Amino acid sequence: MFLSRLILAAVFVLSACTHLTKTPVNESSLLTDKVVPLPPHNRTPAAEELDWWAANERQVKSAVCRLKLPVTTEEIQRYYKNLPVEDGYEAGTHEVAGVVLNNERPHLVLAFSRLLTLGRESATPEKVIKDFQKEFKIGPGCDKALCAAQKIFGADVGPQMLYLMDRFDVNTSPYSFTSASLFTAGEIADVIRTLELVKPDQLPFGFNKQLIKFKRGYTRASYGNDGGKVLANASIELFDSWSEQSSIMRQYTLYHEIAHNHSDNQFSDYDRSVTWLELSNWKESKAGGFEVEKKKPCRVTLSFPAMANRTLLKISPKA
Repeated sequence: MFLSRLILAAVFVLSACTHLTKTPVNESSLLTDKVVPLPPHNRTPAAEELDWWAANERQVKSAVCRLKLPVTTEEIQRYYKNLPVEDGYEAGTHEVAGVVLNNERPHLVLAFSRLLTLGRESATPEKVIKDFQKEFKIGPGCDKALCAAQKIFGADVGPQMLYLMDRFDVNTSPYSFTSASLFTAGEIADVIRTLELVKPDQLPFGFNKQLIKFKRGYTRASYGNDGGKVLANASIELFDSWSEQSSIMRQYTLYHEIAHNHSDNQFSDYDRSVTWLELSNWKESKAGGFEVEKKKPCRVTLSFPAMANRTLLKISPKA
């Protein structure tokens, strides 16, 4: 049984087998890591120039096991309209951070409330709002979570954020975390499309999981001169360089970071295991970081589509 899970982890993480030098990200350490402006004249390389990708744009786009999830406002509204009401549902009124919701589904009330409150005790959002109803002038006719989310986060982004929070326990709110900006509709659409590539039994990958667009125009001080080139980290924080990539490469990058989260949550840092290091090019340095041992393809030839069609899963032992 353990070997089967080990193989599953290898499938999930191997998409990251050729990457830039990696330093593990500990969420608690980010509290002391200063936020600094991006260096001037930053240039993000085009995706085709990044020779460390484990899959190219065409391969990611043609992944064969992609689920179909609602992305647009119309699709998300239709999804909830057609979703059966859960057993035990009772009509009533709920107040969330000043916003009054009437006869709303309990799971949407919960998802909506998480988007308006701190995601962790130590979080320090740019702006703390006590009464969202007053702040965003939400009228009495807007008493459903989807409508209120649109008023607060935007006509398209609001439903996308609520759907991610409700369906996957993924919190993208700038009111929940430190140094977070509001996603654009195009950016958060790629977050949803990334989750189309993850097996359902691997989700949610965290409780009220942070997945934020990092403060625009800024990066982490610990990245030094490379700060302008860092696309994302395993926290998960998505930087301006991520936003500048194509839609497909944004999905690929986020999938990579989700793999690190799966490694940490399910296998106690599988990235550092002997099994993983033997399968990949990685070598752990004395400083605790990772670097590519030498420029070569992974010992196990596995690109993104191979992961998606589960070819490796077929060799799982009977146990």
